Formats: sequence, structure tokens, C-alpha cells
Amino acid sequence: MLIYDEKDIVGLFERYKQIYSYSDRLIFFDKYFKVVPFKFPMFQSDSDLLFKGIYGDLILKFFELERLNKAVKHETFTIKTFNCFGKKYLFKITPSNSLMGDYNEYIINKLINKDSNFNEKVNLLKSRSINNRDQFIGNFQNEMFKIKRLESIVNDIDQKVSIKNLFLKVYYNGYSDYKNGYIKSFPMKKKFVELYLYAQGVLLAKYFEEVEKYIQKNKYSNLILGAA
Repeated sequence: MLIYDEKDIVGLFERYKQIYSYSDRLIFFDKYFKVVPFKFPMFQSDSDLLFKGIYGDLILKFFELERLNKAVKHETFTIKTFNCFGKKYLFKITPSNSLMGDYNEYIINKLINKDSNFNEKVNLLKSRSINNRDQFIGNFQNEMFKIKRLESIVNDIDQKVSIKNLFLKVYYNGYSDYKNGYIKSFPMKKKFVELYLYAQGVLLAKYFEEVEKYIQKNKYSNLILGAA
């Protein structure tokens, strides 16, 4: 987080007071203080990487920190208090029940739109800078088959409840919702990890969408699109 001196805080507070809509205050607060406490892994087009090895361990660690440690609850990252020149300055964007959906939506959109790895992969497709196209398309087919397997796992999760399965379900829901033409609104409080995994599922669907466009433009007619 950036460090501000007392003069900076007073200046920021004067600007903050002039913002009246919750969405605009949320943007302002996030710009200067940040609302997401963890540095989550960037987008992976290989869905296995997100749930195995160091990435899987990191996501589980964040989940446990949030579940057990009050210091990383949402409230900690929606209130900032400073004492400057003998006065107290309070920046607060803790959402009321009616605004929780707006708060969750902001975080999901931030995780979707600010993922540099996703943007880099899409730019490679748009610039047609793929080195080994046959291997690339083969990998894409494998990923589509993984998603089909994931769908069957998600459908059986009620009988096999575990943290990993719950993670997979949230991830798949993000993927499935985007494929069905929408991104879900969450009016109730969610953990940061849940919002992150949902956003990653959305990104996977968006990436597959871009890959299909690439394949169609390059006339790879032997690939059956939409299998996922």
C-alpha cells in the first residue's frame, strides 16, 4: 500500500467528501488504499495450474487466512482511519446490505479487467503471434475436455463436499455463467477467494471465446468449436 503523509491524507479527505455516490467512492478508495488484500495468481489458460502446486496452495492459504483471521475480513479493507494534525479522518466504504451486490460486482470486475496475463494472452491471439499453432490448438482442445470433466465433478459436488470441490464449483460457475451470457450478481457477502475464483472462471470463458475467434479467422475447420 502507498504511504501518505498527513498533508496527503487531508487533501485526499477533502476530495473524498465531495464524492457522493457509493460506486464513485469505491473507485476512489480502491485507487488510494486498495480493497483486495491478496495478490492473487494471474489468469492461467491451463485450468489445472490454478488448483495444483504453488497456485493451489496459495489460494488455499488465502482462504484459510480470511476464514480464521479477523485482520483480513472485508471490513478491514473498507475502513481507513488516520490522525492528522490532531484531527481524525475516516474513509469508509463498508457496504450496507443493499450495496453488498455493488461491492462484490466491483471486485469481480476489477479482477477480470485488471488481469495482465489474460490481456497479454488475448493480445497474442489478436496479433496472430502464436509460435506453434498446431500445438496451441491441441492444448485448447485438451482444455475444453477438462471443462467437460469439471462439469461432471460440479454436478456431483453435493455428494462429495470438500474445500477443493467448492473452489471448483465457484470457478465453474463463473465459466458457465459467462458462456450463458451473463455475470452473476452476488447480493450477499462473499469471501475474496470466492470472488477471485468466480472471476477466473469468467476469464477462462472469455479466453476460450477469443481462441474460437482466432481459429475461425485462421480457418482451422477440423476443430469442433463450442464443445465446452
